[in-house]
Amino acid sequence: MGAPQYLSLFGSPELRDSKDQPVRFRTRKQLALLVYLALEARDRGVARDLLIELFWSEVPAEKGRHSLSQTLSVIRDKLGDE
Repeated sequence: MGAPQYLSLFGSPELRDSKDQPVRFRTRKQLALLVYLALEARDRGVARDLLIELFWSEVPAEKGRHSLSQTLSVIRDKLGDE
């Protein structure tokens, strides 16, 4: 799989690689977090506590922190080194 080339936000959000193939995520939250960060945190950082509240408000804070960390790892892996 080539490094992702672009994030399409028209219709259903989708990350595509350099060969124009969709990059698959295991959960919808992983892609949703990527979209949120691309739109809201492009020019400025976003507090981890805010992300936990937005995406994992239904779980205890410690589990939310762990889920955020895991999700960010998946996103970094999908985006590659570039």
